[in-house]
Amino acid sequence: MKRVEHVGTVVAIDGAKALVQLKPDESCGAGFRCACCVSVRSQGRQIEVDGAELEEGDFVCISVPVYTAYLSTLVIFVLPIVLLIAGGAVGWLVEGRTVAHDMSIIIGMACGFALAVLVAIIVNRRMAAGGAIEVRRLKRTEP
Repeated sequence: MKRVEHVGTVVAIDGAKALVQLKPDESCGAGFRCACCVSVRSQGRQIEVDGAELEEGDFVCISVPVYTAYLSTLVIFVLPIVLLIAGGAVGWLVEGRTVAHDMSIIIGMACGFALAVLVAIIVNRRMAAGGAIEVRRLKRTEP
């Protein structure tokens, strides 16, 4: 399975979780394939990973399967639009096809969008729990 790798530094430890500051490199400007470093901040993105054995200041390599970028794009952009339209259609069908009142369509669209948000949350949790992100220590900090 093809993976995208990023190097970063552990900036904080909170129990079994580690906060890693990713370092943008030359591959980050290569468009869509690098969604990990995209951030409004110039110093890169911070990501929370499982890291009970990591220490603050460790240099790590984070590996993410390529399919997660495509799945995330579908869940974040395509699914809400499809369910929004489907919810509006259901609202139109419930009220009656002859006369459509706006409120039933709006409620149907809101329910469709809420379902899309719920699915996005579930997919995000499944990907995180499924071990999609692998962390490998490159260099341990000196005590």
